[in-house]
Amino acid sequence: MRWAFAQGLVMCAWLDPCVLVVPRDQMEQKIAQVFGSVENVLDDNQRKLRRYLYSSMAEQETLDKQGRILIPSLLRQRGGFEGKVSVIGSVDCIELWNPQRLDALIDEMDEEGVSNIGKRIVEREH
Repeated sequence: MRWAFAQGLVMCAWLDPCVLVVPRDQMEQKIAQVFGSVENVLDDNQRKLRRYLYSSMAEQETLDKQGRILIPSLLRQRGGFEGKVSVIGSVDCIELWNPQRLDALIDEMDEEGVSNIGKRIVEREH
């Protein structure tokens, strides 16, 4: 996946308490894919969402020689990173998580039943 970030990357605070990382040229597409347009300046919710996302955005030109990224302090704070970071590869992005937060989320899903969550998604889609 390192090749996907050869032209740089963008990070921002995301919907869950994590940090989203996408290739530089795909951030606007990712926002449009998830939210549709957030360009209506007369819509209070769109303005709030745009401020939240864009106020935390950080660009990085390249990965370092070992394929690492530098997470800015604002994003470390919003992500709750105090040391180790869990890296979750998603379909078209990477999510960076505080390991304890991720474990708590997975525990919640285990309690609820992952198959139940999947069934609700399928039912909603059809």
